[in-house]
Order: sequence, then structure tokens, then C-alpha cells
Amino acid sequence: MDKELKQLIDSGFNTKGTQSFKDIQDKTTVYIYGFKYVELTKYGEACILIYSLDKELTKTTEFTPIYAPMNIKKYLDKVKINCTESTCRKEQRYATYNKLPIITVEKDGHYFNSQNNKCPSVQIVGVNVKKQDKSNPEPTNETDVSED
Repeated sequence: MDKELKQLIDSGFNTKGTQSFKDIQDKTTVYIYGFKYVELTKYGEACILIYSLDKELTKTTEFTPIYAPMNIKKYLDKVKINCTESTCRKEQRYATYNKLPIITVEKDGHYFNSQNNKCPSVQIVGVNVKKQDKSNPEPTNETDVSED
């Protein structure tokens, strides 16, 4: 990861305040560029995503931290192998290795869970993965939404 990209990602992690997907309008596509796990004293571990509405990073990209919904949080373990990892103040941080988003998601309304709480419906639209091919030693970017 180049220095400029690292500074941009770090600025997203250091942004104060965290939103919820409830705050995002329906049918909005969100591009996730990094995530970190944090301990919450009352509820245990939470995952905070840094997102932008920009499809590719630029010097003017603005990030917003947001709590990861359960279906995205479960999926992050599968995609973190495609990220660069760093530790800052005992937090494990994962970020994009290039200027493309790690995951692309879309908020699509809401649903009611078993406790009858209103929850945002967030769908994974695309995943940026790097694949190693024997004939091509360089990593390539492909979109893959399969969840094995």
C-alpha cells in the first residue's frame, strides 16, 4: 500500500462519530474501504466499517465510519485475506490494498428480526479479491459475490 493511500485510509479510521445503516437512504450503494474490530463493554465486539460513496479512492475521498450489520460482519472474515492488516492502539485494522473498495454493498430497505426490532437490509453487491494465477504471478481484481 502506498503512503498516500495509507494516510487516506487512516484518516477514515480516525474520523469521530459512527453512523448506523439505518441513517443511510434506501437503494444507496456504499463502498467499504476498510474495517476494524473494537470492544464494546456492554455488547462485546463490534465491527466498524469505513465507507465512501466514491467508487474509487481519490485525494478528496471522504470516509464515514459505520457499524457493520450482522450479515456483513460474518462475511468480513472471508475477505480480510484480501486486505492489508495493521495494528493501531491494539485495534486490528484491515484496509484495501489498492484504490478499489473491499466490498460494495447496497442498503435495500429494512426487515424485522425475531425480537421485532427494525433492522436495515444490507446486501453484498460485489467483492474486490486478488487472485494468484500460475500463468500470471501478478494479483488481479475480480468481482465475486459467492459466499461458498
